[in-house]
Amino acid sequence: MAARPPLLAFIALLLLAAGFALGYIAASTTPVPHPPAPSPPAAAGVDAPPPPPPTPPTLRQALAALPAPVVPTGDGTIEALVRLPDGSPLSGVTVTLQIEPRTDDFWTGPTPFTRAEDTEQRVLYQVLSTRWRDAARTTAVTGNDGLCRFEACPDRDHRPWAELPGYLIQYAGSQYSIRPGRTAEFTAIPASLLRLVILRPDGTPPAVATLRWEYGTGRSTASWRVEKPEVPLPPRSGTLTVLADGFASDPQPLVIPAARTSTALTVRLRPKLALRGRVLFPEGEATKGPAFLNLELLPEGAAAPLPASPPGGHAIQASPERFAFAFENLAPGRYRLSLRRTRRGPVVAAEEVVLADAPLDRDLRAPPLERVRYAVVRALGPAGETLRDLSVGVGFSWSTGAVGLGGTAGAATVPREDGSLWVLLEDLPEAPDGKVAAYTLEVRSELHGARRVDLPGGPAPEVVVRFEAPGTVLLTLEGLAESRFLGKVRVWLSPTPWSKERTTVFAPGFAGPDAEGRIRFPAVPPGTYEAVLTLQVGQSETAVVGKFPLAVAAGPNEAVLPFPALHAVVVKGASEWVSVARVGEGGWSFSSAVGPDGRATLDGLPEGEYRFQSGERRKTAGVPGTAEVDLGTPP
Repeated sequence: MAARPPLLAFIALLLLAAGFALGYIAASTTPVPHPPAPSPPAAAGVDAPPPPPPTPPTLRQALAALPAPVVPTGDGTIEALVRLPDGSPLSGVTVTLQIEPRTDDFWTGPTPFTRAEDTEQRVLYQVLSTRWRDAARTTAVTGNDGLCRFEACPDRDHRPWAELPGYLIQYAGSQYSIRPGRTAEFTAIPASLLRLVILRPDGTPPAVATLRWEYGTGRSTASWRVEKPEVPLPPRSGTLTVLADGFASDPQPLVIPAARTSTALTVRLRPKLALRGRVLFPEGEATKGPAFLNLELLPEGAAAPLPASPPGGHAIQASPERFAFAFENLAPGRYRLSLRRTRRGPVVAAEEVVLADAPLDRDLRAPPLERVRYAVVRALGPAGETLRDLSVGVGFSWSTGAVGLGGTAGAATVPREDGSLWVLLEDLPEAPDGKVAAYTLEVRSELHGARRVDLPGGPAPEVVVRFEAPGTVLLTLEGLAESRFLGKVRVWLSPTPWSKERTTVFAPGFAGPDAEGRIRFPAVPPGTYEAVLTLQVGQSETAVVGKFPLAVAAGPNEAVLPFPALHAVVVKGASEWVSVARVGEGGWSFSSAVGPDGRATLDGLPEGEYRFQSGERRKTAGVPGTAEVDLGTPP
């Protein structure tokens, strides 16, 4: 019995050794990975496979690689002055000055972003825009004289605003932007404090709320927080509405007493009332383009209904939802909902609804169109084929041939299965004495250009518009690509001689020439034209700098036009603004702001004689030959 333990120990050692041996064998027989063998060289005459495309950076990597904002600077100065209503200065006011951004300050890619795959570009654009705005914003605090100063301002538009607790501060300028050399003036109105207790339907307060304060013809908004329940408001009477967490209060008349007083008010919120639904058109009569809904509150005992929708009506579109509408944040009451097929057309359907304690879903059914309310338009191509890529504008003309085309960018139409269009008509304006008004249509085809036609008289007009084979036009503006005006030029083709039937032709999207000075017009009706060159000048103004005759035939057309020599003139001795007008050419003029040194540079002047004016001071000079005009010396 004493020999048994050593025997067991020996067996255990034997099993352990066997385990190690099996592990070693398994490890030695496991294949060792090797790097893949290089691909054999391509045989003679056979192209090697292309390398895989580089992996594009992720959005996170693209955001991390964005450049730091580059904010322009200059040698200009802008001052801000804050005064009380009695004219005395106010110190301690924080004034913020924001350089007005331009897209090329932070973005060099194409815009707008209209495709689904542009989402990443849209995000980068928004991030760069926000970063640039933050970097281009500075603040200063007014001293005892009510003044503060901003140095190193670039010669660009700036937007100022001012803040001080207990005051409502209004900008006193006629234009909300300001340039160096000027003073931004503010008036600080001492505010009264409205202490609000806001309760949701369950009796608990929201964390934040928005106040809408309407008084006379004015309207303002303010923010309320539960930890800061006092809100400054101007001392006047008005109507207060509170919005929070999907709830709203009923509009409440309120009188805010004199400044520097405090008023307490408890506001109870209710669920937001809304009227939602769709407009249901008869089969085949849905409008391509907007229809217009109007909502009016019908208070008991009121002499007239109160508008509950914007002037002109609430426009509804066929997409993305089929003529869906929604009127939100309505007060309880009785309403009238009405429909017009065109903005100024008659009401074709109306219904009264009552809102009580919950949102209401209600569709509105439109009646069939009356034949006198539309014209039938058919468009035929060069081979007699029916054209369906149409947009139509409706205007009117007098018997004298004068044209007044209002709203040609989008008449309401009903596409029909046979390829025709029903074009909805509004009432004609009253014609002058001895004249007869008639409808004029501008029918535009993406592939064939545009034509204007008069509708025949009668209660059920029909018209056939025939298009010729169009031409394509490629213009090269010689010398533009190397000039300082690239990016500021636009070109259009104006028909000559002018006639009611022919229209001005613009490049798609009103685009200008590309980086090589070329511009393409893809669909131009054959005929004679004048290529009109315009330049963006002054304060967002446009001036004609060249006109060239052009004949367009069906098919491709190319022309090289010399970009005209344009000159700059420095004007001295001016105050605030200086304008330039071309002598003998009415309507040719633009203006520019004067810098802090009393100078302004007027750039982009073609050869000619010009009148320079600032206030009552003016001089006339010829260009070229004049580089500087001094308005401070006698003419």
